[in-house]
Amino acid sequence: DGRWRDEKSGQDVFEVLLKRPLGMDLESPTGEQGVRVSSVEKGSNAERAGIVEGDRVSVPGRTPLSPWREDASSVLAAVSGQDRVTGLGDAPVRLRFMRAPQGATSPPSKSGMGWGEQTGAAQEQD
Repeated sequence: DGRWRDEKSGQDVFEVLLKRPLGMDLESPTGEQGVRVSSVEKGSNAERAGIVEGDRVSVPGRTPLSPWREDASSVLAAVSGQDRVTGLGDAPVRLRFMRAPQGATSPPSKSGMGWGEQTGAAQEQD
């Protein structure tokens, strides 16, 4: 079903070609690597795709053999529709999500920068 378990990290992984509007907000918590989902709108494309709060997000590399990118600037470019690899403008965006196995605890939320995917603008998160 497009999901697998990463043996190295123990996380569940799945890829989605997500239609816009995505219906989720992202954050890059201070002191943590990468970007994670901070909220999912009820009834949104993200919710229908099975995305939940706390999922970590990555985007494809520039070529088919490039590694997936987890840095905030790459993910922001992809979800805002400004990345040629993942999809421009209103085109669906290709994203990979990583989720800790059920029963595992997520790290506590830390203050950092977040992005509302509707605006693509950085916002302070408390």
